[in-house]
Amino acid sequence: MQAQPASISALREDAGFSLSFRLREPVSSRPTACVILLHGVGGNETNLAEIAEALDPRVLVVLPRGPLLLGPAQYGWFRVTFTADGPRPDLAEADQARETLLRFISELEAAYGLSPGRTIIAGFSQGGIMSASVALSEPERVLGFGILSGRILPELAPHLASPARLKGMQAFISHGELDNVLPASWALRAEQWLSELGVAYATRRFPVGHVLSAEMQADFLRWSHALIARPTEEAAASVELSIGSEQIGLLVREGAHPPETLALEIGTENIAQTCFRHESPQPVELEEAIMVVEDALEHWRTAIPANARLFAQDAGIHEIARLAGLPAQAEVVLSREAIERTFARLVAVSQGRPASAEGLPAGRIFAARLLILREFMHHLKCEAITVRA
Repeated sequence: MQAQPASISALREDAGFSLSFRLREPVSSRPTACVILLHGVGGNETNLAEIAEALDPRVLVVLPRGPLLLGPAQYGWFRVTFTADGPRPDLAEADQARETLLRFISELEAAYGLSPGRTIIAGFSQGGIMSASVALSEPERVLGFGILSGRILPELAPHLASPARLKGMQAFISHGELDNVLPASWALRAEQWLSELGVAYATRRFPVGHVLSAEMQADFLRWSHALIARPTEEAAASVELSIGSEQIGLLVREGAHPPETLALEIGTENIAQTCFRHESPQPVELEEAIMVVEDALEHWRTAIPANARLFAQDAGIHEIARLAGLPAQAEVVLSREAIERTFARLVAVSQGRPASAEGLPAGRIFAARLLILREFMHHLKCEAITVRA
């Protein structure tokens, strides 16, 4: 294994983290952002230490080690076979690595007091592939991503977030024109795909092969510095939602302004009692409840700041996230699309399908909570909510 700069820590292997990793510690105990740098296949976590050392000293830099041991000091994120028709990845391993990295980001946020959505993830070759896979599937988790002599897996398509969720995402693409491992055509495909998704990107090509040249590193550093240095008022804007039995509330934090508490006098109990006459609400009862909640939410149409991040520390909403298929973690990001799919299952129950067949709890209170959450996300055009147990 190559020597690393003195600023890079020894390898950390902690049961509280899904991956082993090295750190470039920030100068303060509360980092302004986090940059995760991923090595390529057959490399190791020290490969991008030079970039780590050059990043803004206020930033926490994390160098994870890939989970697959491929040889002495050689690791990878997934196995890949190179054929005459192009590279063929082990898709099961690639998706497992994507899920592991998403879990790892949550673990870092909890351990180092990181603000959600203030992480850049980037990597060389296969590390760039993984960076794109994480960012394009769960854009709420990151600020931007970098593909350094890598590509976007076409097989990622089923996991892609919607263009609405990807709005505001930033990407960086750097590639060698003489690359004979991943030809430069992959960079062009990435540009086309990002354009279709509405993702803003910066791209550069260099007269080199499959390497990470000094010029490439310098370009990435400039891009990441600019992204991290953006005004933080948008990142600081947050809204915490609570759904109680008698009211729903918002705690709005925006920049340096004092927090503002808002409340509506509707909740799970009064919606259940007012609108639901059956323990398993009928379609007409759901429609009635939707109108009541929509009318109440009209007062909040301008309450959520633009680009604010939505949170909830609510066991009931966390249970909805679990029922929507999200992993059993202390913190998860629940998309509006996932809520819509779960609500469609509730509608199926209202039309006569047993709740057990849809894997949903029976009862008016659960139905009221899911309906309120669905209408809140839909009516106020919120694309995702970070939910903590």
